[in-house]
Amino acid sequence: MIKKGIQKALIFFAISSGLQLFFKAEVSWGEIAGTSFLFLLFTLLYDWASIPYKWQEKK
Repeated sequence: MIKKGIQKALIFFAISSGLQLFFKAEVSWGEIAGTSFLFLLFTLLYDWASIPYKWQEKK
């Protein structure tokens, strides 16, 4: 779960920096790093929330 989230965030980071490098003269590393970190947190939260909790089996 964590490995997948980190992989997605790194791909997002690479694509974002590549697009900014291609279309702009400068790359805003802080903005890309912050957005990638938020993307990582969102994907981890989404993966964590998608796992069903089996609380009725414990009763």
